[in-house]
Amino acid sequence: MPPEQPTDQRRSGRLRQVGLEVVGIVVVVAVAATAGAFAHAFRQTMYWAMHALSGERSAPGSIRANTWWHAGVIVSGAVTIGLTIGLLARRWRGERLGISALSERTRGMGPGPSLRATLLQAFGTWVGSVGAASFGRESAILETGGAIGHVAGRRLKDWSPAIAAAGVAAAFTAAYHAPIGAVIYVEMHLGVRGRWRAALYTAAGAATAHVMAVELLDGRRIFPGARGSLAGMAALAAIGLLPAVVGSRLFLVLRQQIDERSFRHSPYRWWITAALVALATAAVVAVPLAAGNGMEALRESAIRSTITVALALGLVKMLATAATLGAGIPGGVFSPSLAVSAGWALAAFAGLSELGLHLPGARWDGMLAAMAVGVAVSLRAPWLGAVVVAEMSGDYRIMPICAVCALAAHWLNAHADRRAMSAVVVVHDDDG
Repeated sequence: MPPEQPTDQRRSGRLRQVGLEVVGIVVVVAVAATAGAFAHAFRQTMYWAMHALSGERSAPGSIRANTWWHAGVIVSGAVTIGLTIGLLARRWRGERLGISALSERTRGMGPGPSLRATLLQAFGTWVGSVGAASFGRESAILETGGAIGHVAGRRLKDWSPAIAAAGVAAAFTAAYHAPIGAVIYVEMHLGVRGRWRAALYTAAGAATAHVMAVELLDGRRIFPGARGSLAGMAALAAIGLLPAVVGSRLFLVLRQQIDERSFRHSPYRWWITAALVALATAAVVAVPLAAGNGMEALRESAIRSTITVALALGLVKMLATAATLGAGIPGGVFSPSLAVSAGWALAAFAGLSELGLHLPGARWDGMLAAMAVGVAVSLRAPWLGAVVVAEMSGDYRIMPICAVCALAAHWLNAHADRRAMSAVVVVHDDDG
């Protein structure tokens, strides 16, 4: 064999590898664009259907626009249909659904999510969202983005885990306008660590989805930024830290206690489900601010920060979301966790003001810091909480304050539950 042939073979092998890497990046960009388009279509069709039902494009507005009995029929009907669709999807491909299945795939384990079953479950989430049910709707976007990535990567060597991770990051960015938070969510919360290709693809997916959401789809920041000085915000953050931790911890425990799976084999399962649907319906009909995923209510609370709003977000939202998810409707807790923690902090601010104590800065600033606490405790993701609220508000000045609050909240939560300090990645299906 001529001596130059091995050199030619090595050169040819390197060229093929470079070609595969280029193809991989192209696939990631295509997956990210598809996930971003799905997120946009999911939201826009939901708003269109909601407007057709009530003339309003927000969940609280939809409840207010109807009589109490009409709103009750819409909410209970949407929850019932949504949980029925979710049950059908779980019976069909339950082992290949949810954030936990995505987490396994992104770490190179498990068969990966089923795209068809994921789309069916996402339709159940969409129906519940149209009916203004109280739960996080963005989980459907995250799961679909990851499933699209998995399917696209199956035929590309053994890169399905990395491309699935890119799909999740793109969907997270499209849902929350938080590309840095998307990378942290995939790398640290889903447990994708130490894999350079997954890290590269995740960053590429998040960047592509961010450009698409902001430049092509005219995406805007989700929350208003801080209104006062950083010193005033830091003082309010310190005051609201403990109430936000308590509220977030209660929300976590309440969800665990009435998880639909905990009474799956109970002879009274259907009666319990009916009671949870009734509770979820009554809560949002009586208190419209508890309806939806919590984003609209939080934007409204930025203008009207009263004790009534605090109770709606901190207590009624907590009960309504726990009941909705406990009944079995497919959804997440990311957005409701922001609302609950902000509500508890706002209750502390309003209570101290009623006692005559003058608080520095705007209450909204303290609520922003409390949202970081909600992510750290309710999702058990302190590093995500450190950055994602600043990204969602478009105000990066507040990131250090959010980081301190999130890490302090994680430390306090760890003393209430030693499992919170475990190095093992524990991902739940509602972590979206």
